[in-house]
Amino acid sequence: MAMPEALLEDLPPRWRQKPHPKQAELSMLAFSADELLADISAAGSSNFRVVWSFAFIDSLAFIEDDPESRTARITLHSVLNHPSTPLQVIAGIFKHEVLHLTVRPREIDGKLITHPPEFWEKERELIPEMSEVWFWLWISFHSAMKRDEKRERMVINAKRAREIIHFGSFFYGGGVLEFTDQVDQEMLADAQQSLL
Repeated sequence: MAMPEALLEDLPPRWRQKPHPKQAELSMLAFSADELLADISAAGSSNFRVVWSFAFIDSLAFIEDDPESRTARITLHSVLNHPSTPLQVIAGIFKHEVLHLTVRPREIDGKLITHPPEFWEKERELIPEMSEVWFWLWISFHSAMKRDEKRERMVINAKRAREIIHFGSFFYGGGVLEFTDQVDQEMLADAQQSLL
């Protein structure tokens, strides 16, 4: 439910301030994402030292790396920073981002492509649960997410994300949707089609 602008105006100014886009925040996840990422990184073949953080950014997640020092940082959007976010969702996002360290962007038809066809093939092979992760993300945050085809990423609407974080949504409103290994295949197909 969106918070009416009139109510937002009544809040003290410090509560209305927009978070700094790159300001990291403490994790409120119900599990150790540090341990999860360490396990995922150890299983990968990139030999990078990978760290992570939450921040109020304009995409769902991204990875920055320095091949020379063999270090990388995954940044996750703040909208995921909640105790109800399933471990499987964060694991899927971490695996997707870590995969970028082994399947590098390449030029196709004169354009640098971040997710070349071999990336998607490798993701399907290594992360078969990714379609369920996307399904959960879509059901939980569809009002704030939009696919940016040109930049090959999921864009998060800042205003809608703040409303979800501060005032609740279907997802935060009680965890009605839980992550399971089996989801309705028709709903999954509809969600996947919406993301393409």
